[in-house]
Amino acid sequence: MSTPSIALVTGASRGIGAAIAQALAEQGHKVFGTATTPEGAERIGAALSPWGGQGVALNVNEAGACEALVDRLVKEQGGHAIAVYNSAKRSAKKHAEQLITDGRATLSATADYQEGSAIDKAIKAIIDKIEAASRIV
Repeated sequence: MSTPSIALVTGASRGIGAAIAQALAEQGHKVFGTATTPEGAERIGAALSPWGGQGVALNVNEAGACEALVDRLVKEQGGHAIAVYNSAKRSAKKHAEQLITDGRATLSATADYQEGSAIDKAIKAIIDKIEAASRIV
């Protein structure tokens, strides 16, 4: 499989979701970060715009919403998709597993982890940023 060109990152408005979205964008993926509100999606879009990324308002608990967005993005943008479900909710995990089962996307470290993959690089970049910003007490 070729390197994915599209990355969908849920919960990309802050924290680890924002860091993963930025790391993937910096690696050359076109990132679509989601938030639950239009205002959050605008902030994500502004943060990702230097790399051509966009923010999208999305309710990850709505049945089929994530899958439909991945399908639409792959159809519109071409290429493969990475789907990063940055959520502790069971519904998000279920949606992610369905995308993998259907072969519509590759997934993050838990389901499709490979050393050197885009997700591996994104996670390592996040860890590097955390280590650089923290100190041992």
